[in-house]
Amino acid sequence: MNWQILIQTLLGRGLTQQEIADEAVCQQSNISALLHGKRGKRVTWEIGQALIRLEKETRNLCRDGERRTGSERRVGLTERRTSSRRGADNSK
Repeated sequence: MNWQILIQTLLGRGLTQQEIADEAVCQQSNISALLHGKRGKRVTWEIGQALIRLEKETRNLCRDGERRTGSERRVGLTERRTSSRRGADNSK
């Protein structure tokens, strides 16, 4: 996985480095280092999975091509997570 391209994609969708870091549960400096190729190409499994999940979630939220403000994005991501958790709870 090319983390530089994935992070550039997320930034292009209007997320900030801090928002990406918050979602990936890491520091903003880690996201910056990955973006600029200063950290290498390896990330922990948890951070990698979080970045992939975030890319998929934002792809679905941004399909219409509109950019959202940070608060609108957070609301959209929270709504998606809440509804997917409800579906998982109902399947038990």
